[in-house]
Amino acid sequence: MHSEKWLLFLFENTIKATVVLLAAYALSLAWRRASAASRHLVWTLAILCLPALPILSPLLPAWRIAPRLPAAQTQARPEVAPFHAAKPRGETIQLRSASLPPTAATAARWDFWALPVWAAGALVALTRLLIGAARVRWMRHRGERIDAFDGLIAEVSEQIGLRRGVCVLESTRVSMPMTWGVWRPLLLLPAEARHWSPERLRLVLSHELVHVKRQDCLTQLFTQVGCALYWFHSLVWLAAGRLRKERERACDDAVLRLGIKGSQYAEHLLDLVRSLQANERWSAAVAMAQPADLETRLVALLNPNLNRQALTRRSALAAALAAACLILPLAAVRAQAPGATGKISGTVYDASGAAIPAATVTALNLDTKGQEITSSNDAGEFTFAAIPRGRYILEVGNKGFAVQRKDVVLAADADVRLAMTLEIGSVTETVDVIGKSPRISPPSPGGIPRRIRVGGNVQATRLVSSVKPPYPEWLQAQGTQGPVVLRAIIAMDGGLAALSVVNTPPDPELARAAMEAVQQWRYQPTLLNGQPVEVVTTITVNFRLQP
Repeated sequence: MHSEKWLLFLFENTIKATVVLLAAYALSLAWRRASAASRHLVWTLAILCLPALPILSPLLPAWRIAPRLPAAQTQARPEVAPFHAAKPRGETIQLRSASLPPTAATAARWDFWALPVWAAGALVALTRLLIGAARVRWMRHRGERIDAFDGLIAEVSEQIGLRRGVCVLESTRVSMPMTWGVWRPLLLLPAEARHWSPERLRLVLSHELVHVKRQDCLTQLFTQVGCALYWFHSLVWLAAGRLRKERERACDDAVLRLGIKGSQYAEHLLDLVRSLQANERWSAAVAMAQPADLETRLVALLNPNLNRQALTRRSALAAALAAACLILPLAAVRAQAPGATGKISGTVYDASGAAIPAATVTALNLDTKGQEITSSNDAGEFTFAAIPRGRYILEVGNKGFAVQRKDVVLAADADVRLAMTLEIGSVTETVDVIGKSPRISPPSPGGIPRRIRVGGNVQATRLVSSVKPPYPEWLQAQGTQGPVVLRAIIAMDGGLAALSVVNTPPDPELARAAMEAVQQWRYQPTLLNGQPVEVVTTITVNFRLQP
């Protein structure tokens, strides 16, 4: 079960990574005439999104998608509890599905091996990073610090706006300038660097210090982590190559903006590549000259018409915001394995049996801690389609109603249908209207409204002003008497809404007199969790005659 969930998680993040990388390829192609720094930013953001996807996915609300199986592969449909068989609150409803076919057992064994295979591939991919980091650290301890270049380094740093200190070491173990380190930058130079011409030395130091300013070592670290997580995905490795290519071209453009001629730069770059040793083509550090894409770099250096503009801070911020707008909704998408989902549906009623529209229905998965939220429609019906199998707590609530909960165990391909009845914090008022008997006409004292306790965890409403209904004299003379039962909603402002007669009154005039008076009543609203809510009230007006 756990391996299946993990495999589904890996599958959905692979699909998301594919979407991100395809978007980056499309944008890079659209920006082919833009500067290399702009295209490098696109690939950097795409690479940063790769490890962010599995981190953000469990933290964001789920938007689930569920592929459907063909009819021939669907499991046998389980028995479903009838719609009218509503169980008491708190009782667990459990549905059992048919046994899995032999192909499902085979898939389960394959799922078991998926995690070890992925872990082995990720470990192999990380080995390159670990060995390269260990090799650079070893060379750092055996390198010799060069103080003769401090003046030139300070001059170049001021030109490019670098405010960080850089440690420069000379090592006989390297033949290519390279940069390493995020917090404490390190610049490794070959032993023959002391004999370089001033022009080559300035060019090399400028290129490597631009790497330091741009934090390219940090970008490369995230790239290698992304390649390790998605080692099986060819687009990730292609994206890593494109990022490396645009990174070097962006640094080349930064050096050319310092006033160095492209032809001189190309000549020195070609000589440096010729001196590259084979064992240095596999390193965790950022090397200045690599054989890969050398021809493209040389052509770009000799092309005076290329866009070599630097990336502004405003453009970088705008691109980061655009990437966030893409990655956040994408990370919230969840995939469901075929046959691993079920359906929960039902109808919400009030105590009188009427459907309740716009009720909030929440399904909390106790296994994954995921949460699904929906609302009932105008007919009071709600549906959770294709949600993961497992144990759920179903919560239904609405304004003026106590929240109802029900435990549900959802099996694969099951269809659970429920009837949820909400308890209302209702109020009952009784008013006695005393009239004169046809034979005796003494005045009668008025009745006093009486408040009934509100059920549920609701702070009861309070009647603050009332108008006593009049007793029509001609009905008294006829001896007409009896109750008029009214139902209304106490609104959040304390007034009455939807006032109606729910019984058959002794006479329509008694109903009219009762409604006209009760319509003027005012209440202190009912409070649900400290907030005013609407509640249903039943008011009984008793028209009685006394001798």
